[in-house]
Amino acid sequence: MEPVILPALHGWLWVTHGFALFRAYAALWLLLLFFYWIALALAGVVPLVGPMLALCLVPGISAGLMVACRAAQNGTPPSLRHIFEPFARHRVAQFRLGLIYLGGFALALAGSGLFDGGLFVRAWFSGAVDAKQAIALRPGMLAFMGLFAPVMLAFWFAPALAHWKDMPASKALFFSVFAGLRNWRAFLVYGLGWMFFMLAVPLVIAIVLGLVLSADMRGVTVASFIIMPYMFAVMGAMVCSFYSSYAAVFPEPAPAP
Repeated sequence: MEPVILPALHGWLWVTHGFALFRAYAALWLLLLFFYWIALALAGVVPLVGPMLALCLVPGISAGLMVACRAAQNGTPPSLRHIFEPFARHRVAQFRLGLIYLGGFALALAGSGLFDGGLFVRAWFSGAVDAKQAIALRPGMLAFMGLFAPVMLAFWFAPALAHWKDMPASKALFFSVFAGLRNWRAFLVYGLGWMFFMLAVPLVIAIVLGLVLSADMRGVTVASFIIMPYMFAVMGAMVCSFYSSYAAVFPEPAPAP
């Protein structure tokens, strides 16, 4: 169970491998991601317990997406059966991880109130933010992101470790943090790679389209038909790259001769 310590360049390899996994079954991946988003949205509209239920499901569904990624790597099309497999085999560990994830989210959200007087917390619960409020919410939003970063590190590998390594929730969280810290160089390059594809490339595309297309509604519509599919593909590849990082840091043992 010793995690592999990888050089910084491997962070870029995770990014490219995510695109390769997504490209093999692009249409199926988009359908699964839409199902994931719709399922969380439907869970979130349940009165009182909805948002909490949606957050509790995040770790288990993320493990299911990794199961689908492993299937895709082995030539099997990803399906909903893969998404629900962690809940069927290790439902106790996945639901415990979900409760811990909910607690970490709540603590980070509450902690952000110390930096903006609770503006970001109220905006998150109301779901309505105008342009003027967006500027005032920056301190709280940045504080939340900083406080939630350790939670994301703890849950990066934990759901997959609970599913494939039969770890209890606490042990999976420990190994996730341990492996992430030991591979911080690869994760830094990994994050910079996705910033390039999600920020720099769309900006260049928008500038080029602004020079070519007209500024009326027709030009805006054409630009949206170019940029939106690109962004969906990038998000799908990024989800697939989560498994790429896990498979590199926790590789399967070689089969016995």
